[in-house]
Parts: sequence; C-alpha cells; structure tokens
Amino acid sequence: MSKKTTITDIANEAGISPTTVSQILNGKGERFSATTRQKVLGLQKKMGYHNTGNDKPFESKVTVGMIVPSLDNPYYRELIHGVQDGLVSQFAELSVEFSENSEGIGYHIHELSERPVDAIIVAGDNMDLAFVQTLLANTGLPSIIMDPQQDNESSVAINELEAGSKSAEYLLDNGHRKIALLMKAGNSESKLHRITGFSNGLKEYHLDLDPTLFFEQPDDSKVSGFNSAKQVIDSGATAVFAFSDELAVGLNRGLLAHGKRVPEDISILGFDDIEITRYVQPELSTVHQPIQEMGEKLVKILFAKKSDEEFKPDSDERLFSVVLKKRGSIKHI
Repeated sequence: MSKKTTITDIANEAGISPTTVSQILNGKGERFSATTRQKVLGLQKKMGYHNTGNDKPFESKVTVGMIVPSLDNPYYRELIHGVQDGLVSQFAELSVEFSENSEGIGYHIHELSERPVDAIIVAGDNMDLAFVQTLLANTGLPSIIMDPQQDNESSVAINELEAGSKSAEYLLDNGHRKIALLMKAGNSESKLHRITGFSNGLKEYHLDLDPTLFFEQPDDSKVSGFNSAKQVIDSGATAVFAFSDELAVGLNRGLLAHGKRVPEDISILGFDDIEITRYVQPELSTVHQPIQEMGEKLVKILFAKKSDEEFKPDSDERLFSVVLKKRGSIKHI
C-alpha cells in the first residue's frame, strides 16, 4: 500500500514549514506571497494530497497568539485568564509566549506569524510601541496591543490619572503627609500618568511631590520591595504607595525584618489587587484593577478586527476605572 501524502511531505518538497502549507491549504494564506501559494497548491495537485483528518490539529479551532513579559507577575497570569475566558465564547484557543523587551517581542511576533495562528495579542509595559505596531502590521494578522500608553484607538488600560489621584486622596484623608512612592525604574507612560494623578491629588491638599521620596527599584518583585525597606524607614515616610502589590508585599516583610510594624509604624498601599493581598498580615489595602475584564475586552476588540467590523470604543469602554480596596495596612494618624 502506497503511503498517503501529508502536509509535511508538501512542506519538505516546497522547502517551507508545515504550518505555512497548512494555512495556505485552509484558506488562511493571504499573508504569504502569490508565488508561495501557487507552489503549495501546485504540489497539492501534483502529489495528490487530500485531507484525511490526520492533519486536524492544523485546521481545528481559531488560535490566538499572546505575548506577555512573564508568569512571575500575577498580573499577567490574571490577564491571561481573562483572555482565555473571552476566547471560550469564540470557540478559540490560546498560545502564550514570553518576552520582556521589544527585541524579544519582535522575535515572537515573527514566530507566531509562521504558525497556524489567526490573531495576536501583545501585553507589556516595556516596549517600543511604534516598533511593535509595525511588526504586527507586517504579519497581516488581526492584532491588538495591551497599551498602557493609551495612545491608540483600540488600547485597553486603566485610567492611570484617576488611579494616582484616588490613591493620594485616600492616604491624605488618613492623615498622611509624608508619602513615599515605591516603583519600578523607567519612564513608561503608564507610570508617568500615575505619578501625575498622584500629584494632582496632592495639590487638592496644597502639597507638592517630593522627589526625595521616590524609591525606584530594578523590577516589581517582592525581593525589590523587601530590599527597599531600609530606604523607606530612613526617609521618615509614614506611608508608602507601592506601584505593584508584589513590591508592597515584599516591603511589608522587609519592614518587619527591620523591627517595624504595618500599619502601626508605616502604612502601605499596593496596586493591582492580586490574590496574595488577602493572605498577608495585615491584609493589604490596594488599588483594584479589573484585570480579567480587561482581558475579555481585548478579545472583544480583537475579534471585531478579525471580522472586519467597525469597533472604535469610546474612552469609557477602553479606559477602566479602579476601585480602592480598603483593608488593614493603612493607619489613620
């Protein structure tokens, strides 16, 4: 009995990848050159290829590729869950890649475009937005960026100005006037918007930002939060606004290691409202982001693009509000 021709056989003959062959044979090859498409279709006829079902994995559900910095940050784990929830209603599946910089994101965009994926989502806060947008446009695939810089019509983000302002007002209402800001180093737009919002909140109390109370760390990890404890103590701050819950949780432990209590000696306000905030002592007051809902909105916008529908969300739809979760880590003084 002669061996049946497979997609891999055609790919080997054409000198291209099996996924490229699969996409062309399944009507998803628009982004490949006419020469490549004609070569594949010619070989299909010449080699007598007929789909018998053995190649089903290449033509099954719609697949969305997603690029995030890492799973180390619980924020991105929750975002992925939100995207997955949104994909369920679309009968679609998710393929996740990881990169923390524009070069790595570019590599994964290229890799995903060579696979049988139908759309791409990119999320992160340390990317060259114009560079990433150009690479995505070159794939010919529907795509969307989780854009903390908030400067394109389909961005999905929180209202950072509101978040910063609400955080300042909450701490000021509890009597704090010397407030440290604990954050990851760098000048992302989301960070600058949040600082601006915080400054606006201070101005309501006729106060100004104090740059000597800015404590920048190499990353958003618990370790960095822990290592910042002595700086915070030496600053004389009565409260700290940490720009991530990971930093806040690490700082909490670091203050304890230096003999300081939260909130009796120093209050802490976190940001994100990840799960661990309910399981530390004391429970962490934090700024809640609707992370899963944002992930679901990414899918909604993406599939509108995939269907060539007009989807231009207004500011209320693409900019999500935050909610203060007032727990046990803030003391009124």
